[in-house]
Amino acid sequence: MHLNDNGQIQRLISLPPPAC
Repeated sequence: MHLNDNGQIQRLISLPPPAC
């Protein structure tokens, strides 16, 4: 199920990076 993994990764990248 690589499609699901890719979708999750893309969503994480879409979101702005966490401000430390």
